Amino acid sequence: MDPNCPALRITDPWRDEQLFLVGALDALRLCREGEYEELDAFRAMREFEWPGRRTDWQTREFVARTRLSSFPLVSLDDHKVVALIKRGIKNRDLVAVRKVDAATLAARPVDPSVAQLRLIREIESQTRGKLTEAGRQYRLLRDIDFEGFAERNSYYVVRQDEAKQVLDAMAKETGTPAELAVLFGKARDQLTRDWHAFTKPDGLILLRRAPVVRAPVADTGPAITPSQFRRMKLGWIIIEVVYESGDPWRGTLKLTMADGSEQSMQLPDDGVVNLENIEPGTVTVKFPEVSATIHTVAQGECLSSIAHAYGFPSYKSIYAHADNADLRAKRPNPNVIYPGDEIHIPDYKETPRSLATGQRHRIVMKCPSVKLRLRVRDSAGKSAAGCRYRLKVGELDEKNAVPASGIIEAVVPPSAKEGTLWVYWSGDDEPDPIQLAIGHLDPPDSPTGYQARLTNLGYRRGEFSGKPGRKTRLGLSDFQADEELTVTGGVDDATIQQLVKRHDQES
Repeated sequence: MDPNCPALRITDPWRDEQLFLVGALDALRLCREGEYEELDAFRAMREFEWPGRRTDWQTREFVARTRLSSFPLVSLDDHKVVALIKRGIKNRDLVAVRKVDAATLAARPVDPSVAQLRLIREIESQTRGKLTEAGRQYRLLRDIDFEGFAERNSYYVVRQDEAKQVLDAMAKETGTPAELAVLFGKARDQLTRDWHAFTKPDGLILLRRAPVVRAPVADTGPAITPSQFRRMKLGWIIIEVVYESGDPWRGTLKLTMADGSEQSMQLPDDGVVNLENIEPGTVTVKFPEVSATIHTVAQGECLSSIAHAYGFPSYKSIYAHADNADLRAKRPNPNVIYPGDEIHIPDYKETPRSLATGQRHRIVMKCPSVKLRLRVRDSAGKSAAGCRYRLKVGELDEKNAVPASGIIEAVVPPSAKEGTLWVYWSGDDEPDPIQLAIGHLDPPDSPTGYQARLTNLGYRRGEFSGKPGRKTRLGLSDFQADEELTVTGGVDDATIQQLVKRHDQES
């Protein structure tokens, strides 16, 4: 029990447990934190009235600390003191709580904010409430508690990157127990983004105690002018870089500050950078430049994913470049390229942005879009139009009904290489998942290319080995027969053209 929480301990020998009478607000806080649970008023009254389970001096101390009486306790006899507590239980001003056993506590879903509070208490217990590093005093706090923190004017909020360094230094300090070092690591991983009043609370913040500065001797010199004050005032800026989809951009920025200094900065996972104590004015943001090079295509890559990897907003500027004339002649369909193809990547430079300090800026980067089109039919050729489906590709998790055309269309991330499709052909029965290999479709005249198309059209089963075998010959024969072509079981121009028409153009 928290020593700052007034509580009357009552021992129940029959159940071998201890109960505590506390104020209603304290009970609400203790139960919300998860380690205690509330008991009904009948149980509280019964246990309190049982002889021998309390002492008179404990009762009087509890009444004094909870201020149940406005009269001096010395003027009240023991019976009146007991009556005050009974009335408090009856009116629900006092509530009985008991500690939850370890098994029940472990089975309960843990509220993240409660887990954070427990972590802080464990650290404070092992450090005896003293967090120090390099002669400075620190304090860990949940950011949801900062507004109600009575001493907040005596602390600075430490920036997230600096806070991580401080906690790492505390964990590595000589003499730090291994268990405490692990706790510091957990706190480091739960630090919130750089804290501001308008941000949504989501973790821990590290506070640094402000140094106490002795009052200076009275200055009898001339007063500071407004222009001098403006030059002395430091600025700040928040820059967020995202793609059009809203996903964060995680590249490296080159910043030119208002005072002419430059610095490179790797954006964190959320794509937000916060700079404080900088010269007011304009910050110029430059993005990485791409130098001309030759890229060799690997399996699973498409032009959009390649463009995305090099920072281009669209694959078209790469495909249409003069140095890729041979590629266009060889691969007339830009969506179908082959491992080993060489692609000339031209020079590229993103336009720099000039941003004013004292504001939050959001830079939206264009991103190559990839449209996934799936024509869904059963083994008999029946369309899946009207059937429910679920499509999962990366962060995309779409649930809908197949349109009347029988074609599912979805915009997926350019870096996506795999996905899963479920089609509910018969009611609510859970269907087998269909694994999708995105960007793996090779040109139709390659062995893996026509094997994949035959499989997608239902004429073949098995892996795309690139070595035509019995399954491939049977699939080709069935396809040629259905399309009224000469049945040879082999590949010729007419078969390839019909495969492209049935697969690439229709689907």
